[in-house]
Amino acid sequence: MTACIMIGFYLGTYLERLTGSFFLFILGIFLGIGAGFWSVYQLIAKL
Repeated sequence: MTACIMIGFYLGTYLERLTGSFFLFILGIFLGIGAGFWSVYQLIAKL
């Protein structure tokens, strides 16, 4: 979960620097959080 959030954070930071849009930073963070929760959900569903 932490890895997904960190990847989203760094991807959002990179895209923000590239384009200058703060929206992409926020989008990257939310996508990372969503991917992290999805991976935890899939792990719990297998139990």
